[in-house]
Amino acid sequence: METLSNIITSGKAINIVLLAVLLYVLIRSKFLSIKTEHITLGAHEDERAIMRRQLEYVRIKLNSVTRDFPVDLNKDKTENVIHNICNLFEDMIVFNHIKADKEYIGIKQSLVYDTVLSLTDHKFFTTDEFRAICDDTVDTIIKKLVSIRTCYR
Repeated sequence: METLSNIITSGKAINIVLLAVLLYVLIRSKFLSIKTEHITLGAHEDERAIMRRQLEYVRIKLNSVTRDFPVDLNKDKTENVIHNICNLFEDMIVFNHIKADKEYIGIKQSLVYDTVLSLTDHKFFTTDEFRAICDDTVDTIIKKLVSIRTCYR
């Protein structure tokens, strides 16, 4: 506390305040962006735009895949499954830890497949055909999400 009072009374306080105001103005005007592993200052609008594009892609891709299923499924149940899978991808996007490496994709493929199995009891979802569709779709989506992020940076 003593150090703070020394800074305030020493005349250096005006320099610190001016520096803080200057940083604030530069960040707000998008002339300056500070990004670390845990925090991003400035360019937050750009970050939200990237996330919106990623979420939009996930929804479109999942809806297109379910239209190609070879069986008739309950529409309400299918929408519920899609909604829950979208939530899984939304968490990945929001926490911004998406990677295109094999291990990461394998973990997410299992997570999505297990989530689908927990939400429905239709025999189609237990087949090898569906598992292949699920794995291919998750692989495609994750690689595209990484691509969207790098493209719009």
